[in-house]
Amino acid sequence: MKSSEFHNDGTWDEVYNTNLRRVSIILKKDREKGLYRVCIHKRDNILYFEPDKSDKIAVTESPSLFINNIQFANVNKKGKIIDNYGEVIIGAQVKNLSMKVAYQTLIPDSLITLDIKLFDPNGKLMTNAYSPEGFSYAVSFKTGDDIADLVEQSLGSWKAKFGKGYKLEIHHNAKLLVAVNIPTKGLLSYRPILVRVGPPKLGIRTTKVGFPKISKRPFVYRDLYKRGYLGPFGRDYIITGWRIQEE
Repeated sequence: MKSSEFHNDGTWDEVYNTNLRRVSIILKKDREKGLYRVCIHKRDNILYFEPDKSDKIAVTESPSLFINNIQFANVNKKGKIIDNYGEVIIGAQVKNLSMKVAYQTLIPDSLITLDIKLFDPNGKLMTNAYSPEGFSYAVSFKTGDDIADLVEQSLGSWKAKFGKGYKLEIHHNAKLLVAVNIPTKGLLSYRPILVRVGPPKLGIRTTKVGFPKISKRPFVYRDLYKRGYLGPFGRDYIITGWRIQEE
């Protein structure tokens, strides 16, 4: 299963990938009605069928958690946030990747253990000396007090450098609950778009930003970009815009 989603009416969806490109299957379930609809998604097209009511397909098992979203932050070794949840995180600058989920459950006030898998861009499982077999790490906690309440839960943190292409999987009782790409980016470089205008006319004063030394350019350019600077640059140029490149 790729993911699951709980609805306020007590039903839920289970999403499954297939071997066909951009084709997924969604099973719509209800604890009372059982499996009541099967949807096949192919790009923007949806086909579905509903089992005959006389042939009720009972739900023998429901997901332990319905994960609504997963967020990441960059924190230092003391737990202080460097890049907050939801902000852009530069993988090479990650000290500890902190993770949290917002979830709903049908089994309130219960102790559960989630097994976490982190994969590098080559598909290799990331582990350390404390990793359980087949996983990166595990985290245990008690679920919320009431059925279907939306609850936030920390998944701890992982010390490593993260670039593009890293992935996270969350498992429970040997079943995949959700799989996502970790939204870390490569280093960003900022390049000014320059237009040559010639030297200023004699007697006219202009605000001017001089050309920085080569070693300082990445930092100066980043600062000017974040300030939204557009205007004179050096003696003969103006900055008319910016190019951002991910490395």
